[in-house]
Amino acid sequence: MIAPIEVSPASVPGQIKLIRITQSARKQVVLLLTDDFGAPVNLSEEVQNPPAGVPQWDTRNADGANVEIRLRVQAANQGELYGNYSMTVKGTILDQTTSRGFVSFQLENKDTCSLGIFEASIQRYVPNGNEEGWLVDTWPVLLAIEPSAMGLLSISGHGPLLIPEIRLALLDVDNQSDGAPFSNLLDDTEFTDLDIVFAQRRVVQMWNETPPNVRKYTTQNFPYRYWWLEGTCAHLLKMSAARYRRNRLAYQAGGVSIDDQSKAAEYEEAGQRKLSEFMEWMRQEKYRININACWSIGI
Repeated sequence: MIAPIEVSPASVPGQIKLIRITQSARKQVVLLLTDDFGAPVNLSEEVQNPPAGVPQWDTRNADGANVEIRLRVQAANQGELYGNYSMTVKGTILDQTTSRGFVSFQLENKDTCSLGIFEASIQRYVPNGNEEGWLVDTWPVLLAIEPSAMGLLSISGHGPLLIPEIRLALLDVDNQSDGAPFSNLLDDTEFTDLDIVFAQRRVVQMWNETPPNVRKYTTQNFPYRYWWLEGTCAHLLKMSAARYRRNRLAYQAGGVSIDDQSKAAEYEEAGQRKLSEFMEWMRQEKYRININACWSIGI
């Protein structure tokens, strides 16, 4: 049984969803596409008022014949953060008789051979007489293709860090793990997979956008594994600090004072300390690269 991932349209200010795939894996991905109000989209109905010479204002059941769903990654057009990678996979609209909005994508190993973290989108098209069709709806997602022992590292470099590795560095694991419990207060993890993937991207962005502009990298080939981990942890801690500030509400009930969200200062301090260490290392490393390029000697 494949659990579907519910995806909201770009117009809804909700949390973007993450698709995780192991490198070179053959994977079926099932998504539930929803509208602006959170209701599943009836993909078997003709799109209302599709772009056309004569607009169609009504809605007619076309059994999905006029609808095509695609999962598209265009990293080649997304700047230096993502590297040179693109993919377009046509989806299969699942049975709409008892439930709506479900679409399935079959990813082959040729689609998942490039490691990295990519912006992607689910796109709905209607025919317009040419091969491309009209784009009428989009649902944004993040696609993380993660390293595997069976993968081909030579294709795209080392790829992103493993999410369990980052969790272990922060002791962000549940208490079902072997040995002593990692948390005496929470029987759950603190960070989502999306949080971790986003923080990894932030580290590469910081490297690329901090002068001097030397040796720009992508999430496919950032080579400094230790410092990538440290920078990711720094951003995660600062994200948690923002979350605690947002959710803090001290109150009293039955003579007991409750203020369990008063952790922003500690998280902010820990995150800033790690981030300062990362930035100092980055400054020195960029200085070393710059000097080496200037004098053409190994330092």
